Amino acid sequence: MPGLLESCKKLFKTKDLYKVLSLPKNASPSEGEVDDEDDVLTQDKDWYDYWRILFHQVTPQDIKEFEEKYKGSDEELSDLKIYTVNMKADEEADEADEEAKKLGLGEEDEALKSLIHSNQQSRAKQMDSFFADLEAKYAEPEKKTKKLLIP
Repeated sequence: MPGLLESCKKLFKTKDLYKVLSLPKNASPSEGEVDDEDDVLTQDKDWYDYWRILFHQVTPQDIKEFEEKYKGSDEELSDLKIYTVNMKADEEADEADEEAKKLGLGEEDEALKSLIHSNQQSRAKQMDSFFADLEAKYAEPEKKTKKLLIP
């Protein structure tokens, strides 16, 4: 009676037990054709047949069945929510880029320094204006003294 490794080699075309164990429980020997990595990369093989072993061919009937199952499902709703959030985030990023271009900001540090400096100057002007308004409102007017004219 042949050993386990020989049986694996005969049925699944490999002695790598990890590859064999990762196959589905009801895998047939034709589904289990797993070549060693070295063999796969070095040998000339029909890749169409190789991928047909791994994945079944999609037919128009498969597409219709998926469409009927997917449309109106919870999965579609969750996908739409995810795509909507991602789309809004992309739009916000585009708007931020447009605003940066309007302000003359580049990706350089100098542009950022320039923006910060201009903000500081405008706030300093606002503060000076605020204090001038307060002073005009609450400051006591200067007392005018009359000069005595001595003839």
